[in-house]
Formats: sequence, C-alpha cells, structure tokens
Amino acid sequence: MGSSTVAEKRVQFRELHAADDVFVMPNPWDAASGRLLVDLGFPALATSSAAVAGEHGVQDYEITREMSLTAARELAEAVEVPVSADLENGFGDDPATVAETVRLAGEMGLAGCSIEDAKGGETLHEFTLAVERIVAAVEANRALEVPLVLTARVEHYAQPEGDLDDTIDRLLAFEAAGADVLFAPGVPDVESLRLICDAVAKPVSMIGSMAGGPHPPGIVDGQFARASFFGKLNQSPSHAVEHQHPSRIGDKYIAGVGMDDDLASDGMTSDFLRAPNSEGRRSRVSGIRSGGGEVGSDEKRSERGG
Repeated sequence: MGSSTVAEKRVQFRELHAADDVFVMPNPWDAASGRLLVDLGFPALATSSAAVAGEHGVQDYEITREMSLTAARELAEAVEVPVSADLENGFGDDPATVAETVRLAGEMGLAGCSIEDAKGGETLHEFTLAVERIVAAVEANRALEVPLVLTARVEHYAQPEGDLDDTIDRLLAFEAAGADVLFAPGVPDVESLRLICDAVAKPVSMIGSMAGGPHPPGIVDGQFARASFFGKLNQSPSHAVEHQHPSRIGDKYIAGVGMDDDLASDGMTSDFLRAPNSEGRRSRVSGIRSGGGEVGSDEKRSERGG
C-alpha cells in the first residue's frame, strides 16, 4: 500500500472514531516502538507526554512544546497510520497560546491532538477559562485545510479528589465548543463511566486501566470510540529491566505474553491488550460496539444501540 498523505491520515482517523468497533490506540515511546506497534496491526498511535518526558529525563509537565511537537512529528513521519499528539494543557494558560499550539500541531503531519484542562499540577483551570481554551483550540483547528481530530480532556481524576458532576459539566461544555472527542482519564468505576457516556453525544475515549478493576472493555456497551494506555507501554520496558525479565519487553508484552503481577495491577491485563496481528489474540476491545455515527454527531451514542 502506498504512503498516505497527511490529509488522508486525518480522514482515516476521523473514520476510526465513527466506526462500529472500538479501536485500540497504543502510545509508543519513540519511532521504533511505533513501527513495532504498526507491524502488530494497531490502526492508530498517540504520543504520551509521560513517555516524552521519560525520553528527556524529566517529569511529566516539565516537557516543552518543542519537545512534544518534535516527538510527535518524528513518530508521524515514521509510520503509515494516523498519529495523535498528547499536547498536555497546550503549553500555556491563555487561549491564544493553546490556539498557537494547535496551529503548530497542524504543521507536524499529525492526524489528531488532545488538550487538557489541568494547569500542570494538582489544579484545573477555572471553568470559564477552561472552556475558552477549548474554543480557541477548535477555532485554530478549523482554520486548517483539513482539521485534526481534536480531543478535549478533563483531568479531575488526576487530582486528589475527582468530581464527577464537574467532569460531566466540563465535557458537555467542551462538546458544545466543538471538540471532536471527549476524554476523562482515570474515571474510577463503571457507573461513572456510564454516566459520562450517557451525558455526551461525541465519541468518548478511555484508558486501558481503571482503579475499579482490570477489565474496562465490555462493561460500557456501545459508547466508547477508542482506548489508549498513556505511558504504560513506556513503563513496561523499565519494569522489565528492573525485574531482569527480557521476555517482558517489546512484542511479547504487546501480545499479552510475559505479563507479571506488577503490570497486570496497572490494568494492562493479557486479556485486554492484544495485538490485532498476533495470531489467536484478537483484541477483546474490538468486540465492543461504539455505536457508529460520525465524529461530531448530535445524537447520543447511547441512543444508537450497540
């Protein structure tokens, strides 16, 4: 198959969110791991700010915009599938900075990006400012010839105490502002996930681990569009080195082989993460219906059936 253009990758990424099956979007830590994941059959990839931070020997939220965009560009240039960039909080508090970050991301060959409402520590942006930042991101994105798939993230559950009501209020406001995908990382239980999915119409992203249990797929039928894993894959080689078990590194880990209790306790169970091209190991995620419909549909995913 020939090389896809950036515009084609953006269309492909949008179509993945509208398809009937949930897709798994793992987070490689560099171009080489990205190629491995593509060879294993994953249809899209996303950068992880934690992975970028690890590559630079700094803490998450200490990376610069240049570090983030460079890592995203290198990954996008290395693979033939759509790539979405974790752009943290847009690398600035004010809406103009967020808009500039999205504009620059549009020049990096990416298919998507995410913007969150955290300040970088244990604090969220005030509600009105948080919405204004997403409005600015949407406007910058729509100015692109072919827009990115823009994910708006609410980070309440990265804080000491999560707030479900405000999480839903923010997701609804981000949806109204024009975000394409909605994401609340770290939601701790199934019922909260159901309430979020029932409240919004846009596609919902999830992460492959929850405090409430190791098997998130299949428990919220018909409402998720995609699943990703943040920095978990970046951490797995570190775990392997620390525990001196080389068999846990690389494709064996991705295929669900060599999983140990430490990794499984993070929600990365062998029953959940299966490489699509790993023989006999079709992802359980692929059996979950996403409800169909286009990214940005006004009809609730929960009302479409699954």
